[in-house]
Amino acid sequence: MNDLLRLLRLFKPYWNWAALGMGLSFITLLANVGLMAVSGWFITAMAMAGVAGAAMNYFTPAALIRLAAIMRTAGRYGERLVTHEATFRMLAELRVWFYERIEPLAPAVLEQYRSGDVLSRIRADIDTLNNVYLRLLVPVVVAVLATLVFVVVLLFYHPLLALLELSLLLVAGVLIPWLMNRLGHDAGQQSVETAAQLRSALVNDLQGMGELLVYGAADAHAAHVQQLSQTLAAQQQILSRLNGVAQGALGLCANLAMWGMVVLA
Repeated sequence: MNDLLRLLRLFKPYWNWAALGMGLSFITLLANVGLMAVSGWFITAMAMAGVAGAAMNYFTPAALIRLAAIMRTAGRYGERLVTHEATFRMLAELRVWFYERIEPLAPAVLEQYRSGDVLSRIRADIDTLNNVYLRLLVPVVVAVLATLVFVVVLLFYHPLLALLELSLLLVAGVLIPWLMNRLGHDAGQQSVETAAQLRSALVNDLQGMGELLVYGAADAHAAHVQQLSQTLAAQQQILSRLNGVAQGALGLCANLAMWGMVVLA
């Protein structure tokens, strides 16, 4: 949590871009939901009107569908444009900040690490922090806001349905991620360490390829790299299985929400 707060303070000069990206993402999500809702209602109403032989004003819902479609398209384009601009600005700030603090440490402090290890750590950490805004902050903030809006709207329409939707949203947004984090924590940490070891071994072997060939140690080092690759693949397979289970659980929650709405409504 402290690391996240430090990042937020570091990204403070660009929070106008970040907030704009979150707002556009939220508007796009509302447009998506509104488009599906109005389209479903419109099709059902037209079918019922046709069976009953009653007249129906289709201009208003048709206009709403077009408006939602335009908002979704424009919002998606604007959201991608703004969020990526914010990400690039934050990434530039992060790299400058990182270099300004690591430069005084060289070579006195960094000489205790192998060059490949330092390179792999820098790349892995920067690449991970690069996703903080796009894959952590934006989805979480938009999900919380959307949950509040949907639950409040459903509360006026059908309190029991609102309770069901809130429960399933909490399961999908809190319980399942927490459970997957608990189950995949060890494998995730081990995969990061193994990937760092593999990158370090590859860099060192490439730099010392001449000496390895001269002294006949290339095969032993190649076997070590192969072993690290197999270990990393096994760890990533565990994470992939957990990701598949999580996706299936999220799909189950979505289907339960749909059937719950059909039954209760």
